[in-house]
Amino acid sequence: MDSRKAAGVRWRRFPALTELLKGHRRGELTVFTGPTGAGKTTFLSEYSLDLCSQNVRTLWGSFELPNVRLVKLMLQQMVGKPLEKNAQTFEEAAQLFDRLPMFFLNFHGQQNIATVIDVIDFIISVLFT
Repeated sequence: MDSRKAAGVRWRRFPALTELLKGHRRGELTVFTGPTGAGKTTFLSEYSLDLCSQNVRTLWGSFELPNVRLVKLMLQQMVGKPLEKNAQTFEEAAQLFDRLPMFFLNFHGQQNIATVIDVIDFIISVLFT
């Protein structure tokens, strides 16, 4: 089989990852696990921003960080600098971020797995089909 036919969207920020995994393929669920502080959220937010910048709809769920902190991290990653002291940069970044096809689960902390699966299933049926 020709691997190019099975390839997905190529990451612009992670060429080595694209080479290894052949891109992000629609319909796949990616679960990252690891100890606190290992860089999971930092990496995955960069990963998501890369895909969203290519108009790939992305559903985010973090059980460790509330969405407000997650979006703040993503905004800073998107512009490449802290936003606290520059209201104009923040407003510009927020407008750009708002246009991305990024969606967030509203869970924080421990959750019932059946509930999480039901919500993901519903969101996928509404936003991703």
